[in-house]
Amino acid sequence: MKAVEDGKAKRTRSSTPRSRTGCLTCRKRRIKCDETRPACRKCTQAGWTCDGFAAAQPGLNSSAVTSAASPPALAITRYSIPFQVPGSQKDRQLLHYFCVQGSRELAGFMNMDFWTRTVFEQSHQEAAVRQALVSLSSLHLDYTTGALTQSGMARDDTLMQYGKALRMLQRRLKTTDAEATRSALVCSVLFYCFEAMLGHSEAATHHLQGGLNMLSHWRGQAAGQTDDLAGISLEFERLDLQTTLFYDQPIPHRAFLWNEDEEDGIDVRRFQRLGDAHRALVKAISRGWRLLCDNLNYKFSASKEIPESLLREKLDLQERLVQWKVSFDVFRNQSGKDYETAQGHHILLMHWHIARMLLDAIFPADMDVWGASPNPRAAEMLRLIEGVLDREQSTASSPASSMSEPAQRVVTSEMGVMAPLFAMALKCADQDVSRRAFELLRSVQRREGLWEASHMASLVSKLRKARLLRFGPQGEAASLDVMFYDELGSAEGLLSMDTESSLFERSVEALWASFRGGDGGLGEHDSESDMMTRPAFAPDTCCEWPC
Repeated sequence: MKAVEDGKAKRTRSSTPRSRTGCLTCRKRRIKCDETRPACRKCTQAGWTCDGFAAAQPGLNSSAVTSAASPPALAITRYSIPFQVPGSQKDRQLLHYFCVQGSRELAGFMNMDFWTRTVFEQSHQEAAVRQALVSLSSLHLDYTTGALTQSGMARDDTLMQYGKALRMLQRRLKTTDAEATRSALVCSVLFYCFEAMLGHSEAATHHLQGGLNMLSHWRGQAAGQTDDLAGISLEFERLDLQTTLFYDQPIPHRAFLWNEDEEDGIDVRRFQRLGDAHRALVKAISRGWRLLCDNLNYKFSASKEIPESLLREKLDLQERLVQWKVSFDVFRNQSGKDYETAQGHHILLMHWHIARMLLDAIFPADMDVWGASPNPRAAEMLRLIEGVLDREQSTASSPASSMSEPAQRVVTSEMGVMAPLFAMALKCADQDVSRRAFELLRSVQRREGLWEASHMASLVSKLRKARLLRFGPQGEAASLDVMFYDELGSAEGLLSMDTESSLFERSVEALWASFRGGDGGLGEHDSESDMMTRPAFAPDTCCEWPC
């Protein structure tokens, strides 16, 4: 009592709940963490690698801070990680991220069996596939959360994971069994997506081409086509078509995709699943693109100059597309109305519209298909695209979305909206449609395989400025690809170049210098508003196409 009266009460240890919000490294070492983010001072001063912080549990008032130098925090707790999967805790986190988000986004709206079943089965059985999936998941997480915005390069640990996957596959291929071949095919797709996400078009195409060669050989030896092989084949078919449209020409070694016998198993008169309609349409578009690429010398010929066999093939393909639309309308009326199904319907309808327009415009040439203004067909296609993007944005912003924070950017392997938007911005003479397509390219943060929105928008912007510079305001009545057809055809590889590179700038300057009349290029400070005040060039002296 005397000690209390003198103010010298005995100190007792307070009983407080143990903190569970420290960094993973401090928690593992059972020491108190100061919880400084993104890396705590305790780890930094001790020279340890701070593994970051687990996602906040419901009811805790905390927020994760992510920097471009450190991997984004995963919204996954350690209790939801599948422990039976080999590898480090970070590997299991990345695999779980791929399960709950990455696979769905890469698959797109078609719910591809390759991404929802085949990849997971192979990663469970094959270490090389599992390692490739870890590296792709790491890069996908960085891309969608904006961790690549400053440098545009992958983090060192992601590249190390990728290099490890390449070495593991190389060792696995020393054996020649069927499982090794299947693993190599799956890895080819994963490596293609990895390189495409970084904008490395040549490396991505190299992986795809190797996979196509291997798949062609495997199909020739297979006694029967299993569902697994069919799923892998469809993924290669759509990536091949996506790459072909990007380069504006077929990549080599893809003959198996054009085998007419393969279409016998596709019944365009009746679709049981969305995947059936998807595959039939991919086949039809691929066949139409091959028709164009193999007969470019007849692209602008009159009907009497075109071989009868070519006209019959075009008519047969047009009838096939019409039958596809009839069957698809029946299937759509009988199928579900949930979000993903509706988005898949609109994606396929959009692709059907552009396939019809591209086919109707050739053999013989019909300039009204893209040159009409107003253009109801192009306007309908743009309406579908705007609806898909609006619904996607609304879902990403919804509190019910699967992740606690909406992804900043979208990356997918599907052939979605980028190629149709680019085609309308480049080809359509209806300036309202062309302008809206261009504005969408500028506003969306989206990559679909090799097609990246900001890259496409940058190229279209340069062409729009050049048109205004060379032809004045009246030049807007003609589409960009018609005005610059010869120049774009001679600028080989322009679409696949980095728009910020010196090579791209030199190629653009050479393209502009090839125009008849005018000074040789766009000035550094040229803008469309500045060029509106300049005297217009006479259209008939600037190009051979009617303006």
